[in-house]
Amino acid sequence: MIESIARIPVEVEIASEFRYRNAIMDKNTVVMAISQSGETADTLAAMEEARGKGAIVWSIVNPSVHKQCV
Repeated sequence: MIESIARIPVEVEIASEFRYRNAIMDKNTVVMAISQSGETADTLAAMEEARGKGAIVWSIVNPSVHKQCV
């Protein structure tokens, strides 16, 4: 959906597999984490890895207060 609306390339990864992929990211990369609870260990680890590689990290979650809103 994002790809068709924004007309930019999109890749989808499952958080538990993201750490093993060694994706190329930089300050021009946006990683969007989507989580029901906002506290899933795999999702949090993927977000930290993306931040560590310089990517911009956005998240979409259900609850209003959680660890991803840091």
